[in-house]
Formats: sequence, C-alpha cells, structure tokens
Amino acid sequence: MPYSSNRADTRWVLAVPVGTHPASTSLAELRDAITPAPLRFRLELVSVTGPPVPAGRVTLTQVQDLPDNEQPTFDPIRNRPPRLTPRPRWLAGVRICAYR
Repeated sequence: MPYSSNRADTRWVLAVPVGTHPASTSLAELRDAITPAPLRFRLELVSVTGPPVPAGRVTLTQVQDLPDNEQPTFDPIRNRPPRLTPRPRWLAGVRICAYR
C-alpha cells in the first residue's frame, strides 16, 4: 500500500520476514511455526528511487482461536497516521470497501 506525506514523497510500507517462516498463512501452519519461536518482521519504507528506510518491527507470538468473523483485522485505509495519504487517492476509495 503506497502512502504519501506530501504529493512528492510516495512510499510503500513493507513487512519483510526475518528468520524462518511457514510456506503458508493458514492458521494451523502459523500456530505450528509460532509454538517454538515468535515470527518476526522488519518494517521498511520503500520509495521508487531511494534505499529502504527502517521503520519498525512486528513480532507475532500467538494465534488467536476465534471464529472467522471475530478474527482481528487491519484496515490500512482507515487505520493510518492522519498525516499520511494513501496513493493513488482514487484507489484508496475503491479499497476502503474491501476492508468492511
């Protein structure tokens, strides 16, 4: 998902796996992978012209056993810092419906 803090600076937020990860994102495989060790990701901001910029880390330590309709979700259109604008703007309007 590309974001911009101004019209000239568009960057993508990437979650880069660190270490060993399962081949699938099924809950069963994630549970099996997390049991011995957490799953770790490095967050990077990437532009078309510059090198990746470190932005943070994410560590997954457990799988929640919840029905599908109660699983946590992430909406990158609504849940973003207020000074960042999704780019292109027309695509954000289309994508917002996908996260309902």
